[in-house]
This record gives sequence, C-alpha cells and structure tokens, in this order.
Amino acid sequence: MDKMFSVEGYEKTYQWAVNIIKDYPNCNMLIWQVAVMLDSRRIIGQCEHPDKYDEQINFWYEIALNDKDEKIQHHAADSLFGFYLRKGNYEMAEKYLNYFSDYDPMKKLKLGQLYMEQEKTEEAYEKLENVDTICDFQKSRLYKHIKFQDAENPYAEEMKKELIAGFQNEEDFAYMKGYKPWKKLLAKY
Repeated sequence: MDKMFSVEGYEKTYQWAVNIIKDYPNCNMLIWQVAVMLDSRRIIGQCEHPDKYDEQINFWYEIALNDKDEKIQHHAADSLFGFYLRKGNYEMAEKYLNYFSDYDPMKKLKLGQLYMEQEKTEEAYEKLENVDTICDFQKSRLYKHIKFQDAENPYAEEMKKELIAGFQNEEDFAYMKGYKPWKKLLAKY
C-alpha cells in the first residue's frame, strides 16, 4: 500500500482497498488495517478531500468493532475514538472507550486526553496522574502549590519492630540463612 500511495495516489489506492475488502469480506483484521492505512494518510494530509472518505472508513472500523476477537475490537474502538476526538465529537469518542476494560491503563490515558480536549483540566489530570498510594497525590501537578506535612503514623514503628522480631525467628526463616540481603536487614535492626 505504501508504494501504491506514492505511485498511484490516494484515490486509486482507495479503490484498490475497496476491491480487496470485497474479495476478503470476513477478514476483519485486514479490513481494520486497510482502514487505518487510508485514515492515516488522510490525517497527514495526503488526501485532497479527506471528509469524502469518512463514512466508508468508519464503516470499516465498525465492521472490525463487531469481530469476535477482542484484540480486533480494541483496535477498531481505538481508531474510532481517535477519529471522533479529531473531529471534536467528544460524546462519540467517549462511547468507544466503553470497549476498553476499566483495568486497561490506556482507558485512563484516553479519558485524560478527551478531558484535555474539552478543557476539563482537573478531570484530565485526575485520569492522567498515576496515583498508587494514598500519599502519591501530593506529587500531582494539581497540588504542587500546597505544602504538605509529613504524617506521623504511631503504629508504623511498632509494626516495624514486630516484623523484625518475627523475621529473627530462625526456625521460620531457616531458608533465608546465608542470604546476604536478609542478613543485612536483620543486622540493621
């Protein structure tokens, strides 16, 4: 396809793609890949009338979105999200994020991207920031203007002492005998 784009131009490559998809109507990965190639050429300006192809390319993405293979669905949803985000149709862009698992970090990233486009800065930072512990928010750009005091936990020192005392039980931790980092930890306390 790359060679065809440079030699034949967008329109002839598009017509070739239509024929390929007619020949392989059930190969959704191929359909998605062809759509991505054509879409990417539109994005980088190698197409005179990019809006002319919106409906067909999105139709191909929708075909791939209905595939049984989750990987193909995910690729298609990602492509449709990007398309609608570029067009400023934020409601449609968000619709395609439902194809992403809530455990997929890309969903949070894309939600952050969506919120940034809508100038919802605080919501965007909330999605884009990586917060793993209760105190990590202090490192966030949203809270950089606030001075935080170190929290004292009266139970932490007591718990640490109990753990070290438990670790020193030679019977339970006999398998650690001779392990240098283990010896170093016990020697420290």
